[in-house]
Amino acid sequence: MFCSVVLANHFYWEDQDHGEQIGEHWLLSKTGFFDGSYHLPCIIRDPRPSADGSRGTAVTEYTEAVDVLPTVCEAFGLEVPPATDGRSLAPFFASGDAPQGWKDAAHWEFYFHGDGERLGQNPHDCSLCVLRGPRYKFVQFAVPGWPPVLCKHSPLPCPVGFCAGVLTPDADR
Repeated sequence: MFCSVVLANHFYWEDQDHGEQIGEHWLLSKTGFFDGSYHLPCIIRDPRPSADGSRGTAVTEYTEAVDVLPTVCEAFGLEVPPATDGRSLAPFFASGDAPQGWKDAAHWEFYFHGDGERLGQNPHDCSLCVLRGPRYKFVQFAVPGWPPVLCKHSPLPCPVGFCAGVLTPDADR
């Protein structure tokens, strides 16, 4: 009884900082550009009556960790700092639907500087950026000479071999 009363009156947010591979792709820990390392479940409960209509709704649109700060600021009536990259998730609380112009992709970066020497690379160059859309994932490496990669999402739980191709500067885009 106490728990339900407390939760009914408080803004509640539960998530984690990253996923784990736990053997997927024959890997352990958070690593690389695989979705399992970056697709995180999140539970949010807004106690305001304006959120009553969306209770129990699962959001399937792209959201990112950068959306945490603007969401919390808006929920508590604080000004969102001007240099904030994310967008508030509050519109999802009100209707359960994505607001017009919502994100059509997710972005993340991964630093693998600990592997730099083993890979024969300068550790300061060992990073990658990912743009993940509904059908494809684009991976850009900072390591000089490493070409970008475009991967099509697989319908299989362990997508091996679904790389759409390595992009070169001369490739048809």
